[in-house]
Amino acid sequence: SLPRLYTLCPYLEDGCVLKVEYQSGVTASYPISFSDSGAASVTATDVSGALSTPAIDSELARACIENKSTAAIDMSASVASLLPMAAAPSSYGINDEAKSLSATYENGTVIIYNMPIDAEGNRQVETVSTRGEKVTLDVSVTEAEDENGDKYLIIEAEGWQASEGYLPDDGRDDSPYNIIEGLDFSAIANSASDENIKQIASYLSTVEPTKKNEYTGMFEGYNLIMLCAESFSPIAVSPELTPTLYKMMNSGFVFSNYWTTWPSNTTNAEYSFLTGLVPDMSKPKKDGTFLYVYENNITMNLTLAPYFNGAGITSRAYHNHTDQYYGRSDTHPCLGFVFKGKEQIGGLKGWPESDLVMMQNTLHEYINDEQFFAYYMTVSGHHPYSLTSSYVAKKNKDLVAHLNYSDAGKAYIACTIELDRALEYLITELDKAGRLDETVFCLSTDHYPYGLSDDEHQELLGRKFYYDGLGIHESALILWNSKMETVKVDKPCCTLDVLPTLLNLFGFDYDSRLYSGRDIFSDTEGIAMTSNQSFVLADKVYNSRYGLRYKYYTRFGGKKPEKGELDYYINEVKNRFAMAAAILNHNFYSYLDQELITKAQSWEQRKTQ
Repeated sequence: SLPRLYTLCPYLEDGCVLKVEYQSGVTASYPISFSDSGAASVTATDVSGALSTPAIDSELARACIENKSTAAIDMSASVASLLPMAAAPSSYGINDEAKSLSATYENGTVIIYNMPIDAEGNRQVETVSTRGEKVTLDVSVTEAEDENGDKYLIIEAEGWQASEGYLPDDGRDDSPYNIIEGLDFSAIANSASDENIKQIASYLSTVEPTKKNEYTGMFEGYNLIMLCAESFSPIAVSPELTPTLYKMMNSGFVFSNYWTTWPSNTTNAEYSFLTGLVPDMSKPKKDGTFLYVYENNITMNLTLAPYFNGAGITSRAYHNHTDQYYGRSDTHPCLGFVFKGKEQIGGLKGWPESDLVMMQNTLHEYINDEQFFAYYMTVSGHHPYSLTSSYVAKKNKDLVAHLNYSDAGKAYIACTIELDRALEYLITELDKAGRLDETVFCLSTDHYPYGLSDDEHQELLGRKFYYDGLGIHESALILWNSKMETVKVDKPCCTLDVLPTLLNLFGFDYDSRLYSGRDIFSDTEGIAMTSNQSFVLADKVYNSRYGLRYKYYTRFGGKKPEKGELDYYINEVKNRFAMAAAILNHNFYSYLDQELITKAQSWEQRKTQ
């Protein structure tokens, strides 16, 4: 129910309205008024329920009236004031000529809705349901007479009733939302003295939370092994050379439309993978967002590790390169992990180090725990891709010698074989210990293999990149359990969606409004985002390299976007990036009710549900 398009339109003979088109397709118009000084504005209601008067470009408004012309206008800064009202109107007015119904609310706000009239004269009003969908309500007009004999009309929109959050209920049962009960962003916005906190909370109060679904709690009580695989790409996967990866990619949850958000920079990708947030893109690589969290004591307690820790489970993290690279020995404990790098794991040598050896030297630490959560940041897939200088590629070079690829292509596959053997080892040992069926594997890459040239990458891919190069971000997400039925998922999704998806699958009480990504299995529209704010929708791809040229590509039979249609998604992606940076830089999580968060994460709370 968020706005996606704003237009100034003439109304009746000498009026002008701000027409707001919502994501659901409903339009609502706000009458524009002019002050004595000539300033234009509309009267609306902000997220706290208080009257608000967003300013309008006066010259555009006057031109709209004088020339009877329409004009697009940017009102994205006032989005919180232009949401559908939560209350029922107190009175109505109709204009059959304009096919509109004006609804006046108790606080004085007036909103004009479309009111189609059919051939038989029946009137209907289009509005928004509690589910954020377009609904149509019947409008009845009856003639009445007052005590003086004067006639007047009684206008009623049948079924228009107050409802929680949005306009009238459509009569269907709503699934519970993924929210932390009692977490009230409007209240935070009203009480905050810091203007930044007020703005963040106001924005979050407008975000529609995701709904719980058939997969909510599917893996509650299971173990989790989560891997961020260095430079992993499905281009190196085959049933012959990497049979374990092949099996895991083609069973369990099978994602056919997964995109890696990042082209490079492992620390940014790890941050997204583990927090569900976009990092602050203005921070340099070597002194990035992760280190900022550590150095500034930023509260980051809504990630996976605190949830598992709250359930009495030790969250462990491992990396088979030096523990100080990207400051991981400092940053990962900030997220709630017990962390070990190469120095603490032991037995690792060469560059890049072996993923298999890391698994062999760490699995014993948790395999006998009642329940476990282990996170691995692998390194065997790191460039340079050379059969002579890469420790891992040299180790596996005989396995790829027969391939008809460039040496770099062969070396990259040889590095991926090491990851495959590491996964094979974990699965085999877990199965021996009787722990495999109760363990979930989640694997995604940090970024595409930028150590390959485009030609080398496309050689393994077998074709050119789609979408003027954006297709290099096409990747694979492994979400696998040995005993589950295969489920195919074609919804667009990306790195940022992994964390909220896992929180939902493991049945944790989390607030979906606080993340840049969304639960993949929710009914929320999928938007796969890349670091330059390009994005992939179900039927369209937008490549931001072309900026205002609106370069897009239709896919799967998608139609050419309507004028302004991409504006909504461009602003949505921009807002998610900006909000994540604001949450970090203003330590927003610290302003939340920590007792509510602790309760949501606590083992005792979950046992009683």
